[in-house]
Amino acid sequence: VVGPSGDDILLRSMAQGAPGLSGTTALKITQADLAMAAGASRQRVHLELKRRQSSGSIELSYGTIIVRLDLL
Repeated sequence: VVGPSGDDILLRSMAQGAPGLSGTTALKITQADLAMAAGASRQRVHLELKRRQSSGSIELSYGTIIVRLDLL
């Protein structure tokens, strides 16, 4: 069984305070701040967020990431 990736855990933790919860929530965070929290480059975070947006697990708008926890 494959568990959640580190990126999933970070998004879940920021969205709800703990992994394993379901629902949808909005994170007021910039890609640069998310990159800093994840220890990654802003460019890498941007590519990963775009990939997740294509899969439907998140929506992106200016300064906000809407996370669909049940789709992570």
